[in-house]
Amino acid sequence: MLEPNALFYTAKQPAEETSVRVDCTGFREITSGETITGITVTCTPTSIVKSYSFTTTTISIRLQAGTDGQQYHITALLTTSGGHKREVDLMVRITEMPES
Repeated sequence: MLEPNALFYTAKQPAEETSVRVDCTGFREITSGETITGITVTCTPTSIVKSYSFTTTTISIRLQAGTDGQQYHITALLTTSGGHKREVDLMVRITEMPES
């Protein structure tokens, strides 16, 4: 599980379908008792996001497909019960592993 920060990096192969979870309990709004009440997720240049979900303290983004050698920028904008907004950015590099 990733810890909250401004930017995260990860990699996957084109055929993989995998989830990335971000633990937001380190955000000051969450530590002061607020909860996550919603998220909006965007991805450029094209979407590799299959779905996304959240709990009161974590967000989860399911990734699929992608083009070998391409880097994707995913932004999750979350809203808290106190009306605060926090942004989490994820850079995903697609890398096809050569057959041995």
